[in-house]
Amino acid sequence: MGIRIHGTLFLLKLLLLLRITSIDDLKKYLYQMVKEGFRLSAEVIINFIADLEEEGKENT
Repeated sequence: MGIRIHGTLFLLKLLLLLRITSIDDLKKYLYQMVKEGFRLSAEVIINFIADLEEEGKENT
């Protein structure tokens, strides 16, 4: 079928790459999602935030 499946973190990062939102806002969204019950391991969250920050350094 050619349908590519992506998860929530992919979509959040896509918002950043398309310059729809900022890293700070993405962090707020992620923290709010976790607070409201979105389940991710601490390791995944830490790695995702590190990846966002690295992406931010490359785009400045």
